[in-house]
Amino acid sequence: ELYQKYISLGSLPYTTSLDTEDDVSMYLSSVYNDIIIKDVMTRKKIQDETMLRNVANFAMDNIGSLVSTNNIANTMISDGKDINVRTVERYLEGFMESFFLYKASRYDIKGKEYLKTGDKYYVCDLGLRNYLLGGVKDYGCILENIIFLELKRRGYEIYIGKYDDEEVDFVIKNNDEIKYIQVALSVRNEDTLKRELTS
Repeated sequence: ELYQKYISLGSLPYTTSLDTEDDVSMYLSSVYNDIIIKDVMTRKKIQDETMLRNVANFAMDNIGSLVSTNNIANTMISDGKDINVRTVERYLEGFMESFFLYKASRYDIKGKEYLKTGDKYYVCDLGLRNYLLGGVKDYGCILENIIFLELKRRGYEIYIGKYDDEEVDFVIKNNDEIKYIQVALSVRNEDTLKRELTS
């Protein structure tokens, strides 16, 4: 029950003192609009609030998925929006500077090098994501986001692992220690277990 509440209402401390889900939604709305959007727009000198919100929604809808700024721009252009890669980069930088989003870059496990293409983004609070997208969905992505936040809380450097054509959800580093973590909602199915362990 507490887990369901956590993934739907989030974990911003003030939400625990609110009585109803409507009160929580109003609070999350004010956090998102007054703090995140206005703060990012002011610091980054952004004029187009609608486009900024579109980029935020795209990032929220794709937590835990490999994306590039080029991919985001192309997707939005194909939807008829007038945006370029540099603008997307600036918007994402603003969201990361305000701690609304976190980025995990890719790491080639075999070649032991950092890759420049494809990153994953994670949201600071799942309640904000649900407020933006209108409800809990994609439980696997949500679980991956939760684990990312816990690893960050523990002080790890976090990367997305690549091994040939396979992916390791998280490569985490702390001093000289390296660990590999796979995230799956369930591995009761043998095919799922095999897929998760292959890389």
